[in-house]
Amino acid sequence: MNRVILLISFSLLTFTLFAAGPGNVSSGLMMWLDANALSLSDNDPVPSWTDRSGNSKHAVQDTVGMQPLYKTNIINGKPAIVFDGTDDYLGFDGNIIVNTNYSIFTVVRRNATGPSNNFYIGGTNPTSNNNLHVGWRSNNTLTHDHYGNGYDLRVPSYSSGATASIYCYRHSSTEGKDVYINGGHRASNMNNAIISGTPTRRYPLQSYQGASLGRYFGTNFKSYFNGYMAEIIIYNRYVNETERRAIESYLANKYNISIGSVGGADHYTNMIEFSVTSAAPTNSRLTGGLTITGNWVSGGTGRIRGGHNNANGMGTSSNPDPITYPNFQRLNRQWFMEFTSSNITADFSFDLEILTPDINPAGDKYRLLYRSDTKDNFSVLALSPTVNGKIVSFTGASITAVSSSGFYTLGTLDGEESTLPVELSSFLGVITPSNNVRLEWITQSETAVQGYYLYRGTQNELSGAQLISPLIHAANNPGMTHYSWTDEELTELGTYWYWLQSLDLDGSFQFHGPISVVYSQGQSPTPEVPLVTGITSTYPNPFNPSVTIAYSLKEQGDAQLTIYNLKGQVVKEFSLPQAKSGAGSLIWDAANQPSGAYLLMFKAGNTIETKKITLSK
Repeated sequence: MNRVILLISFSLLTFTLFAAGPGNVSSGLMMWLDANALSLSDNDPVPSWTDRSGNSKHAVQDTVGMQPLYKTNIINGKPAIVFDGTDDYLGFDGNIIVNTNYSIFTVVRRNATGPSNNFYIGGTNPTSNNNLHVGWRSNNTLTHDHYGNGYDLRVPSYSSGATASIYCYRHSSTEGKDVYINGGHRASNMNNAIISGTPTRRYPLQSYQGASLGRYFGTNFKSYFNGYMAEIIIYNRYVNETERRAIESYLANKYNISIGSVGGADHYTNMIEFSVTSAAPTNSRLTGGLTITGNWVSGGTGRIRGGHNNANGMGTSSNPDPITYPNFQRLNRQWFMEFTSSNITADFSFDLEILTPDINPAGDKYRLLYRSDTKDNFSVLALSPTVNGKIVSFTGASITAVSSSGFYTLGTLDGEESTLPVELSSFLGVITPSNNVRLEWITQSETAVQGYYLYRGTQNELSGAQLISPLIHAANNPGMTHYSWTDEELTELGTYWYWLQSLDLDGSFQFHGPISVVYSQGQSPTPEVPLVTGITSTYPNPFNPSVTIAYSLKEQGDAQLTIYNLKGQVVKEFSLPQAKSGAGSLIWDAANQPSGAYLLMFKAGNTIETKKITLSK
């Protein structure tokens, strides 16, 4: 009787030890392979890797020549199972994660750059959603795949000095698939994502034949893993963030592996998914204050998927370079973006009215920030911003499939509003004697400015305004410069609003205004001073093939008239050295030019006037 009681007590004790689980996470634990728990000697073959979960899901190999070896003191004094990359593998019961969510934790290191498709977990059924495989698809590409339903992520190339890492792979029918390396969020599979709050089922493994550690079957090849594994932990559920960190901390302490302190918050808020093709070359979506636009370049379909972590406010963590950027700040909100094609470019536009309404952006110190891993610092992408009200945009980012997937956010390098390239002292509009609207602006200084555009609207809303001028080239004078442009296209009476856009050489821009002008043909406008510097008339307009351009000079001096096409190319120049004050005229014969609009720019002293003319053949 006492013997029976003793056996029962021992069984309960053993169950209690197993049930604790790694990191005290036991719910859903299906298989736990720990090389440290094996009673083997150095270089012993491993016919069976004993399962510590209590479920007897051992990984086995009956063929002696295909058994991997047990090695002591491989990872900071801990043992590991070494696979030779030729024919070693251990089979296990893949049914433990069939038709269910799952989480897999591994402590693994590879020992060579190749071969390609160097997977350390695999199966033998090369059909979609019937073969889980994880490992290296190439020297610097890691994968988490269900044979056609997964994703790749870019990782550092193999180095002989590299140490083992902690990998976490999770799959959920509602949360999708993701991967963490040494505690840092590295990738998320957005396929069949939650769009507009409607969950779509993500495919689980439908079957898993020939589940193995160290071997994988593809359509036309067989791959064996060259490296070692110290621990494999599998759950039949998607462990939550707290549990994931607990298991990773357990493994990090055990193997003395450094893990990131930055957690991987949920990046599935406001998820988006869209494509760009040759038939629809531009497409965009808004998610959490970021509008991302894909622009088709070549090839087939480009696809963008993403979401954000729903964080608010500004912070200073993950500074790209604290010495270089001591006043660095960034949005706490970050967006995970997955790009599945290299055939596109991407534009990022951050709406600070949504994200940080108390900030008034200005200047060129804003930067698009990127990192592949949440435990790493951000890097500054070599893109200059454009600022339009509270919209900070970056255009034309080249996208490389896999390696461009990662985490993006907006930062500022100086922590404050920056000095604008244009110092504008006035912007006004007046009615001319010919009943047009003459727009004038004066800059006190200009630095690296490409030029100006003018916009007109029938309401005080920039979003509804239309572009009315070609690019008016800037003089970039260190002192005062006077510009003017005449709007000759008004036909309806009423109040009009005008905005001036200054465009910098680096692609950034700012809007000035608006100013309002009441347009009424019956009014008696205040006459202009008869003698001013600028273009007084163009006749006829439209013209064919020649046009007379009348001008006046308030004072004697050098003047120049330059004619541009709408591509910004110079088609004709007239030089007027030491022209006398008063009225004058020039004739341009455009017989050799194509029909279309042209821009006249008249420069004299600190005055620049522009005017649009139209050649109609």
